[in-house]
Amino acid sequence: MKQLEPSEIDKAWELGDLALAGTGVTWEQIVGQRKPKEIAAARAKVAWTIRETLQWSYPMIGQLMNKHHTTILLAVRRYESEVMQ
Repeated sequence: MKQLEPSEIDKAWELGDLALAGTGVTWEQIVGQRKPKEIAAARAKVAWTIRETLQWSYPMIGQLMNKHHTTILLAVRRYESEVMQ
């Protein structure tokens, strides 16, 4: 798998910050192991935002968020089905 470059990580974090605005969820919570509903929803929104904007693969987003790529895949699908209807 491709190693993420610092400039790529910076772009993703900036997008994530925009997606997290107003949620009350921090990046520390996004990359953490806790799964409360509000954190999971924010994580899905950030993953979807990065995927759509930067066209990153699920493994790349998973690497950024310290999650398995299938977790990211399911989060993006859930976000699309719940929010993007």
